[in-house]
Amino acid sequence: RFSKGFLKTIGICPPRGPSSPQLTLLRQKLSDTYTVEPAFLDQGTVPPAVDLLLVVSPEQLTNKQLFAVDQFLMKGGTVMLSTAPFDVNFDAGLGCKSVDSGLDKWLTAYGIDIQKKMVLDSQNFPLPIPVRRVVSGYAIEEMQLAPYPYFIDIRGSGIGKANGLTAGLNQVMIDFASPISVDKEKNNHRQVLEILHSSPESWTSDSKYVEPDYHTHQLGFPYTTDKGAKLLAVAVEGSFQSFFKDKKSPLVEEKNGKKDSPGEANSAKDKESVVSSLIGKSPDSSRIILFASNSFLSDRMLWMASHSINSQYTKPLELIQNAADWSVQDRDLLPIRGRGHFARTLKPMNQNFEMTFEYLNYGLAIGGLLVVWLVRREFRERTKKRFEKLLLSIQKNKAAEVRL
Repeated sequence: RFSKGFLKTIGICPPRGPSSPQLTLLRQKLSDTYTVEPAFLDQGTVPPAVDLLLVVSPEQLTNKQLFAVDQFLMKGGTVMLSTAPFDVNFDAGLGCKSVDSGLDKWLTAYGIDIQKKMVLDSQNFPLPIPVRRVVSGYAIEEMQLAPYPYFIDIRGSGIGKANGLTAGLNQVMIDFASPISVDKEKNNHRQVLEILHSSPESWTSDSKYVEPDYHTHQLGFPYTTDKGAKLLAVAVEGSFQSFFKDKKSPLVEEKNGKKDSPGEANSAKDKESVVSSLIGKSPDSSRIILFASNSFLSDRMLWMASHSINSQYTKPLELIQNAADWSVQDRDLLPIRGRGHFARTLKPMNQNFEMTFEYLNYGLAIGGLLVVWLVRREFRERTKKRFEKLLLSIQKNKAAEVRL
């Protein structure tokens, strides 16, 4: 195994704020293959050792931070984003709020637009919800699984197979995602790879009310008329023009209005020319990889998905690993990881089939017990008859001896 000094470096721009998602599992997973370090962008630059910049759940990025992301892309780097216009908090029930990432205008300049809606899908992961019931006068709260359309279960044709980004993956869950639209005219000279789509039975909603109502709606939420597959993740590779081209660099500090001496003025001009210099165009190796969700990589969401299937769920983390390998040109690792992490994913079942299958299991179990009881009874009857014959034979022998 190589030491970490020989490994590629992934810089993670850490989310900020008390309600920001925790990314412990993501960091641990990436640390198995890469050197992972925090990438603070407050000074307008990305650490020079970083090969890939991962920005998760950004909120109100400043011009300096956006400038750092832009210039990293202009240098031929890969910017991987996990962002959406909405974020959901589970601390006190289900609460949804609008989020301004600060990236909208930057992405729109490159023909990538995240719509201010959320996608719901009838093909979804169940949500563990607390249900209170009264037993012998005591209130008991237990967790039950219920369909939740905001937990989108992507599989089959929804996973792009034309690239190594999804190698070895046959299923992935993405939550509270927004649809992405890509301007083909602006990206006609770039390669556009569509990574994830929702199912054809998905729809969108701009409502911030995300608590399900199963009494009124079968899936907890009303349907809308815009049914169809929605693009939820995309990669754009090629040459980009800097968003800050022909603009003043955010790194240039405003003067305080005081007059400098000639020597200080010349020094300030030289310093300003260095600070304000920017790269206007990127090489063809630059990439933007966008996942339109703020929280699908968070520890909480991975825990909830694991609770739903009673097993550790790491598919989103494997997807990010694939994207990292594909981005830093280590694409030979993709089929190796695909073989090592292969697991046959069961096809989703509707409720009627689940109930039929469950009752069939109960019937088979009861039938098996009945067969065991019948076999045991048959053995017992045979044993009883054998002992009766033996006892009768002994009695006949004793009667013969008495007569003699």
